[in-house]
Amino acid sequence: MTLFLGILFIVIALLIRYGLGKRNFNRRNALGVQQFRSYGQSVFTRLGENLLLFIVYVLFIVGLFCILAYFFYDPHPDSRKHSAYAPKAGIYSRQ
Repeated sequence: MTLFLGILFIVIALLIRYGLGKRNFNRRNALGVQQFRSYGQSVFTRLGENLLLFIVYVLFIVGLFCILAYFFYDPHPDSRKHSAYAPKAGIYSRQ
């Protein structure tokens, strides 16, 4: 389940980042300057985009942690005692 969530978070983060970049690109004119209708729209648009960018970074990091947890976290650490690699009692071991 953590692998699925990790991949899902990363895909969502990449899609949001792509959407932000596309909006940024579409606002530019032929000279490469961003155009807004008013100063207030400029401020609130940039504030909203920076907030979304922060959320993208958080989603990406949480997704990476979920994937790492899937591969490195052992939910049952006592299960190694009963594995095939555990030392077994033999004739030379003390019981």
